Amino acid sequence: MTGERAFRPVTRALWGPARRIDEMDALGIEIQLMCVTPVMFGYRYDAKVALQWAQRMNDHALEMCAVAPQRLAALALAQVPLQDIDLACAEASRAVAAGHRGAQIGNHVGPKDLDDEDLVRFLTHCANEGIPVLVHDGRPHEAARPCRRAPIPTRPQTESRRPR
Repeated sequence: MTGERAFRPVTRALWGPARRIDEMDALGIEIQLMCVTPVMFGYRYDAKVALQWAQRMNDHALEMCAVAPQRLAALALAQVPLQDIDLACAEASRAVAAGHRGAQIGNHVGPKDLDDEDLVRFLTHCANEGIPVLVHDGRPHEAARPCRRAPIPTRPQTESRRPR
């Protein structure tokens, strides 16, 4: 659920590593990246609450991966409380030290896009620490500014160019 709205079916494979492996086997999947779904990031909550949530989710992900390290543990990604960049940097570093292979973030935090000064600071921290970052695309925030990119120029329509 996201608020009062159904989001997606929740099955045992989302929290049960043995069930996850069974489903992977049935689908012919050898290895799987483990990370939370973006609705679990907690960006709308107080940063300290979001940090506790991220730590709990990150630790749980590593526990799940430990059940089948050759199939799951090689690719666990951590979540971080991006609403506080200092906390986010610290959690990214802690999670990678604990066994995560990188961090997963959304493409915005409220009205802040990836080019926001704070988010750039987080990305710079990760680059300096050698922490890969997966950016999960999501719906833009209703307060997000319009895209600043220039439109892609198009060629004017011309008559068909047939060889003569």
